Amino acid sequence: MMSNVLQRTLHHLLATMELVPRSNALHRRIGAWASDCLGDQQVASKKERAYRFFEEALELAQAAGLSQEEAAEMLKVTYGRSPGFIEEEVADVRIALSVLCVPYDIDPEIVTERKLAECMANSDIIRERQKRKRFRDPTV
Repeated sequence: MMSNVLQRTLHHLLATMELVPRSNALHRRIGAWASDCLGDQQVASKKERAYRFFEEALELAQAAGLSQEEAAEMLKVTYGRSPGFIEEEVADVRIALSVLCVPYDIDPEIVTERKLAECMANSDIIRERQKRKRFRDPTV
């Protein structure tokens, strides 16, 4: 008979193995679309990608009812700490996003697939909009 820890570990590994191919395929498709639509230089800009991610995260928090004051307080708290490690923070963001989706009954994979299809269909419009955007990274 397996211990509970071993059972949980095996369950976690099997769940991870099931998700990796689908998740990697979606990640690759998003990356290919972004390179095609935004250009490799902009996709490779860590500063620009962080800025755009922050913008989308703020829009999500606002849509979920977080006030500007609450966002400002969280900004102070977060920047009062030492920076984390990128891989760990990516994992934390994905988990927090999945948990945020629970009370809204949203499947993040489904809405991401839907949004990616919309972006792909509107790539020309997005390219034109990108030309008018202000970039934070002077190398872009």
